[in-house]
Amino acid sequence: MAYPLITERLSIAPLAGADAVAFARYRQEPGVALYQSWSTDFSEAAALSIVAGQPAGDLPGAVLRKAGLRQECRQVEADWFKGEWTTLDTYALLGREWPRGAARG
Repeated sequence: MAYPLITERLSIAPLAGADAVAFARYRQEPGVALYQSWSTDFSEAAALSIVAGQPAGDLPGAVLRKAGLRQECRQVEADWFKGEWTTLDTYALLGREWPRGAARG
């Protein structure tokens, strides 16, 4: 599959090391953190070592798999979110697994 995948509203490409700062800033946004299961103290260092985790069954999981990440774990009823227990999925990609020629930052 060729990247980036581009539509009128969306551009999808594998994450690169250069994305760590923007990813950390996104996670630090109070308006984003409010609706997710993380706090606003997410750091750039964490962005380099933690790729993605979100409630199971959400569309981002499909997007992450399409971008080449693998599901590494499922934590059943691991997070109390919006008044109920939520199952979390975690996705990752090791540096050595990055596609050849992909930017690594």
